[in-house]
Amino acid sequence: MVISFIAGDFVTLGSGMAYSGPTRPKETKAAVEANWKERVRSMFVAFLSAMLAFAALYAFYVRFTTGYEMHPVVIERAGQPMQATTAGQIAFLDPSAGAGEVLFSINSNTGDILNFRMPCDCEVMLTDGIREGVTVLPTDVVASILKTEAGIEVETLMSVAGFSRAMRGDRVFLDLTDGRSIPVQILAKSTSNAAAVSGEVFIPVRLQAEDGVLSDADIGKYGQLRLRTAFFGN
Repeated sequence: MVISFIAGDFVTLGSGMAYSGPTRPKETKAAVEANWKERVRSMFVAFLSAMLAFAALYAFYVRFTTGYEMHPVVIERAGQPMQATTAGQIAFLDPSAGAGEVLFSINSNTGDILNFRMPCDCEVMLTDGIREGVTVLPTDVVASILKTEAGIEVETLMSVAGFSRAMRGDRVFLDLTDGRSIPVQILAKSTSNAAAVSGEVFIPVRLQAEDGVLSDADIGKYGQLRLRTAFFGN
C-alpha cells in the first residue's frame, strides 16, 4: 500500500480508501473554559489595580491642595463690644441695665473707679468667664450689646499660613456640623495687622458669606475652615 500526504491529509492509493481531516486533535472543552476564566481574572485584576492607583492619586491631590484650620468657628449675633479701657477688677456688673445705667464698673490698678454705661435699651451678652471680681486687661471685651437689627457675625482665629493662602487666592469654605459647606471670604479686622506685625501665630479675622446663606437659625452652630487650592478655575 502506498501512503502519501497531500496538503497535510493522509491519502492512500490502491485500496480506494482515503482520509481527509485535521492532523491534530481538537482542544478539550475544559481547556477552553480555563482560558476564558483566566482572561476574566486578568481583566478584573487590571481594573482593581487602576482603581487603587486612581484612589492613591486622588488622596495625594486632596492632601496637597486642601488644608484645615484648627480653631473652631462659632456663628454669633453681631454686636457692639464693650471693652475694658484699663487693667483692673470688675467691681459691679448689671446685665439688665437700661439706657444710661451702669453696665459694669472697674476698679483700676491706679485706684480709680471707671463706670461703663449702657448706650441703649438693648440685649446684653456677657463674655464667657466675666463676673464680678474677675481681673481684666485693656481691650478685653466684657460684654456685647446686641441691637434688634443686628445681623450675623462670624469671627475666628486663623493661622498665619492659612491667612497667607487665603490672600494668595485659595478658596475658603466654612464646613458646618450640619453638613453644609459654605464659601466665605476672609476679611481682616482692625487687630489683624497688629497681630501679624507682633509675630502672633494666629490672627483674628472675620468671615463673610453671601447674603442670605446664614440666618438666625444658624446662630450657635459650629464649623471649621477648609482651604483649597484651585488649579483649574473655581
